[in-house]
Amino acid sequence: MMKDDSGLISLDFIVGFTVFLAAFIVVISMLPGVYVNIQSSSADSDRDMTAYRTGVILAEDSGISSNGIPWEQQPPMRPENIVRFGLAVSKETPNILSPEKTERFFNVPAYFNLTAGEYRGKLMFGEHPRKFNISFKEDGKETLYIGDPVPNGIYGFSKRYVKVKDAGRLVVPAENLTRDGVRIQLPEGAYEYIYRNTTSFLLSSANLSDRSVPPAYRIDPKTERAVIVIGGINTVLGVQDGISSAVIESVGIFRDGDEIAMPQNGGNETYNVPYLFTVDGVSYEYGSEIPIQDAGVLEFILYPNAMYFPNPDSALEIRFDMRYTCLTDGEYRFIQGETDYGYESPYLIPPHLTDGVLEVCIW
Repeated sequence: MMKDDSGLISLDFIVGFTVFLAAFIVVISMLPGVYVNIQSSSADSDRDMTAYRTGVILAEDSGISSNGIPWEQQPPMRPENIVRFGLAVSKETPNILSPEKTERFFNVPAYFNLTAGEYRGKLMFGEHPRKFNISFKEDGKETLYIGDPVPNGIYGFSKRYVKVKDAGRLVVPAENLTRDGVRIQLPEGAYEYIYRNTTSFLLSSANLSDRSVPPAYRIDPKTERAVIVIGGINTVLGVQDGISSAVIESVGIFRDGDEIAMPQNGGNETYNVPYLFTVDGVSYEYGSEIPIQDAGVLEFILYPNAMYFPNPDSALEIRFDMRYTCLTDGEYRFIQGETDYGYESPYLIPPHLTDGVLEVCIW
């Protein structure tokens, strides 16, 4: 006699269905909370997207001006020429920031002095009048920021890890930049003799724009500083008893052989002055004579200018006009010569990258 087990199948089905139904009810009861969280997040998504988009534009774009001159080189009284901010060195170097642009953007030192509304318009925040705080921290330096203090409440946030391109520099020992055996004879009855010469540094557009050099490490005086350092001048001039003084009495900047007119007051110049001298850490006013006889380290910074290399084959010469006061007859050793500022120079320290963090808060 066969045993009928068909009733067990129905019981299993009922038990299984009951368990499924209970689980389904639990899931349904949780859905309102899930939807609340989704609705809350969607309310903040516009701020997050604005912060993200702003961070992308600043870190990956080089900015746009209305006249073709880099936005950071616009005159301080003409901020309307700036169409959009961007901190990247170029579009070829996303996430590698330009020190010149970060200084201008964060207004250090004071330059454009833009209002919050002008920043919003040139950062393309969109139609909403958002408040913002944008900060930047480069390793080893103080944090820079613009905007309002970050609130305790909800705000959109974006963080970008970036690099900063620090300018290359030409570091020349004074021992390698001299002219020896210059015979000086004081005129009869004179107590001193004034000797003058020049020392020049040559920059070639064709050399510096070499496409085989990665964009992040190219040198471009049109958009970034050119730095010249002469070390140990005191070991050449300071040890000669017959020299009572030695100065750089003027600086000439020549493009393709023609001298570029320097502003008389510097007030309308992009960087207020075209260049800066420091001797052993002490800065000297633009246009003043630079004493060098006892200089341990002389540093010359040429600020960028879009007019320096108008053509692919343009050449730039930075010429120091030197003056020496000699008190006795004899042979002297003076600072003099021509030095190439290029990738093949043994004195060139190429640009290098440092770490930084760019943060954007929008609310």
